[in-house]
Amino acid sequence: MPVTAPQATAGVSAKAESPRDFRSDDSSPLLSVRDLTVFYQTSTVLERVRFDVAPGEYVGIVGPNGSGKTTLIKAILGLVELAEGDVRLFGESLSGFSRWDRVGYLPQMTTLPLQRFPATVAEVVSMGLLARKTFPKRLSKADEEAVDRALSLVGVSSLRSRFIGRLSGGQRQRVFLARALVSEPELLVLDEPVTALDPDGREQFYQTVERLNRQLGTSVLLVSHDSATIGKYASKILYLDRKVVFFGAFGEFCGSEEVTRYLGGAFQHLVCRQHHHHESHA
Repeated sequence: MPVTAPQATAGVSAKAESPRDFRSDDSSPLLSVRDLTVFYQTSTVLERVRFDVAPGEYVGIVGPNGSGKTTLIKAILGLVELAEGDVRLFGESLSGFSRWDRVGYLPQMTTLPLQRFPATVAEVVSMGLLARKTFPKRLSKADEEAVDRALSLVGVSSLRSRFIGRLSGGQRQRVFLARALVSEPELLVLDEPVTALDPDGREQFYQTVERLNRQLGTSVLLVSHDSATIGKYASKILYLDRKVVFFGAFGEFCGSEEVTRYLGGAFQHLVCRQHHHHESHA
């Protein structure tokens, strides 16, 4: 399930301009990663990863299986130990950062059996607010309004009173997205959110996230296996294979000699051709 505070439970389309009415100071990075290195036992999972995310950017994180994409997300959220390097959120070092309501997190799709989970959609979404409350954890009228806004943003207001276990996979994932959004975060972190969805569900989910980015200026970090499709929505691509192979606009990815040397021209051409095919059918 998605969380808004790791301690509690754990861009824009290339066709559009970035929103200008940011909630953060857009003169400095919202997220800054410097020389981030993570070990797992004797293996190096991430090595000297560095990049910045500006307010309002939509960054797609792609790469092969085992490239460290999920580990990178967990490192940014303080969920795994760093061997070296530094992560700063909103200008604060990760060790001193406490405003987790500014970050919405949707982990990989849950495999828990939810068919008999006795909670309504509204109750699931409201859990994104309870983590930051002190005892007694009660919802106020303002909280109820925040739940309604989040449901409306992802287009599932009509499901408010339905039980979460009776929804389709696509509907359920949008509810979990609403839960990550209910605290109105400035950074939304999504780890392979469409893996278990059918093609229509994937497209609807991507469009919902794009709308949040374009209309609200919400910064997005989204992990995906589908380089071509995420290139249609993200303002920047971070290609990761333990190290940063490439970080920049998708158009630059397609023309990058460094990417050609690393991935091979045939694979690079295939990804970019699929991307152009997606765009022509958009």
